[in-house]
Amino acid sequence: MFSSPLTAYTGTIIIVLTWLNQVFVEQGIPKDGKEWITFAIGNVTGLAALFAKDYNKSNAGSNLPTHTVPSNK
Repeated sequence: MFSSPLTAYTGTIIIVLTWLNQVFVEQGIPKDGKEWITFAIGNVTGLAALFAKDYNKSNAGSNLPTHTVPSNK
């Protein structure tokens, strides 16, 4: 589901902090356009990080030719 643990943890932390900020600092549901935009940007950023790939990970195949290792019988 998630492509990389580091970015998944980062995305989860961003989303949780966005919601905690909204509940405890802003005191409830966003009331105006600025609060809605800030809340939406925090959630979208968290989701982007949640599904992003780490910088040093790849699902790309190798261009090296495959070969069979002979058995030692």
